[in-house]
Amino acid sequence: NEGALTTSHLWQTFQTSDGVTWIATGGNGKTVYKVKKQDERFPFFDWQNAGVHLGGVASSIVKDLEGNIWVGFDLAFPQLIHHDRKTGKTVSVLNQDAVEGFLIQNIRSLSLDREGNLWIGAQNEVLRRDAKTGKFRRYNNLWKSPDIQDRDGHLWIPDNGTGLFRLDPKTGAFTNFRQDASRPESISGNNVQNVFEDVNGNIWVGGGGFSGSF
Repeated sequence: NEGALTTSHLWQTFQTSDGVTWIATGGNGKTVYKVKKQDERFPFFDWQNAGVHLGGVASSIVKDLEGNIWVGFDLAFPQLIHHDRKTGKTVSVLNQDAVEGFLIQNIRSLSLDREGNLWIGAQNEVLRRDAKTGKFRRYNNLWKSPDIQDRDGHLWIPDNGTGLFRLDPKTGAFTNFRQDASRPESISGNNVQNVFEDVNGNIWVGGGGFSGSF
């Protein structure tokens, strides 16, 4: 039917400040649904014709403080592309490049902190791209970019299997919160999916064990 979904593989929803709800499709879907009567198209670029050789799956996307677009790819080279919305040019970044002697593989998440630094979750590592210098720093043993930055500046990274990590970006120090059966106040499981800070500064952790506990 007209206006109906063309696939049942729905990956993510997001509501913008104007009240519009957007639905991204999963699988091999290349459609984004807009839940609103008006059917305007939004300005963007076709990464298939961006002027760089692309393949694999576009796994993550983020807009930086200058309005430019970053897209991360899983199982492909280049791993990361940058689209300048002012010039319309798209360039590849981290195309088989090494950071601190290690090749970057399989980008799975992107996020931005308050200072505009780009955080990249890749295979078994997290990278930080300094917004001022453009240089990368590598943090190993993690695979996901931070979900949030709390009011104290700490970055929180959920991990499916090893609990919850808190990173102090100034010192580079990690704190790993894991389940401890001898401590009832510890998290209930190490399969952490989401983390959220409320208006009072409390940190909420979603996930738990394979039984679905929280």
